[in-house]
Amino acid sequence: AWNLIEALCRDPNPQRRGDALETAVRYASWVRAEKGQAWNGEGTLDDVPELRAVLDHALDLGAAPSPRVHEAVGHQLPWLIFMDEAWVRTSLVRIFPGEPEHAALWQAAWRAYLAAGAPLNDRVFEALTPIYQEAVERLNPQEEATAAVGRPEESLAEHVALLHGRGTLEDRGVVALIERFFQRASTRLRRYLLWYVGHTLQEQTEAVPAEVLRRFQSLWQGRRDLAKTDPSAHEELRAFGMWFGCRLFDEAWALEQLEWVLREVGTIDHDHLVVERLAELARHRAPAAMRCFGLLVKNLREPGPVYGWLDGGKIILAAALRNGDPGARAEAIEAFHRLGGLGFRTND
Repeated sequence: AWNLIEALCRDPNPQRRGDALETAVRYASWVRAEKGQAWNGEGTLDDVPELRAVLDHALDLGAAPSPRVHEAVGHQLPWLIFMDEAWVRTSLVRIFPGEPEHAALWQAAWRAYLAAGAPLNDRVFEALTPIYQEAVERLNPQEEATAAVGRPEESLAEHVALLHGRGTLEDRGVVALIERFFQRASTRLRRYLLWYVGHTLQEQTEAVPAEVLRRFQSLWQGRRDLAKTDPSAHEELRAFGMWFGCRLFDEAWALEQLEWVLREVGTIDHDHLVVERLAELARHRAPAAMRCFGLLVKNLREPGPVYGWLDGGKIILAAALRNGDPGARAEAIEAFHRLGGLGFRTND
């Protein structure tokens, strides 16, 4: 079987070479398993020297380099790191060549690595840290401002968010990676990263460690502080709606941040989740919940969004009217009239 794989790895057709190369890596994984080695255990390509030979041939930039071949290597990169991390580290300049004439090879390997969807392992990140740093530098906010954010850029944002949240960037001394990401990314991509944090937290089925929440709160505070002097940062902060809706942050802190966003930014993403959560909090935090809801209603420019959260809005209004706080009652009455002006009645 190996003789056939090896022959195809040297086939003149790039597609067949790439397919065979991925098969070769899987074959090497099988060999290791047969020898009783764990898939993520320590090892070297000396365990499967035949694989080293075909990889070195495939990555020979002086021969016939092909994006499909680099795509195959990028796709298998996590498994290659587990097989022989030292080989991968020394081969990064061939897997991700920096010369302008090889830009397509760099992109092919990087996009395939991201698309592989392998679990984001700290060992893999440590080996690829220089490539992550280069990928961030390659972000072009001017280009992204006029085009839809692509999946590779979104995947990079997801990786950076996860690495920050679990403390990997901090532990490896590369916290600057996320700082540089926010400097290089477009508004849409920055907003996507913040949305992804809230989305990921909302999807958690197990308890989230306090230090993870602390890191994300610190990230948020830094973005909010910047927005005080840089209005262009306001747009990304709309993503706080997902953070608020995940129900994991301290209630008082979350309400304070939401109120600030509604006052300073004027709008919030996922307003139906926001109102749903405000309706829960109104039972014991009616004044704060009503202030936020009142701002949300005040900022409405058309009635469409109301249909998604009208029932929750009724709960908030009722709680505020029952509450002894005169400010909450006044805001409830004002919001009631505002909704009436948009065409909604008590029996809606």
